[in-house]
Amino acid sequence: MKKLLILLFSLMLSFNSYGEWMKVTENVDDDSYYIDFNS
Repeated sequence: MKKLLILLFSLMLSFNSYGEWMKVTENVDDDSYYIDFNS
């Protein structure tokens, strides 16, 4: 059961990396904000 949960979470996290993220802004604390215009 534990292996199944690890596999499921690793697949869910990897799908976010395929987006075409564009940097929108950066504030004074060096925090960057990105958006995916295709979703």
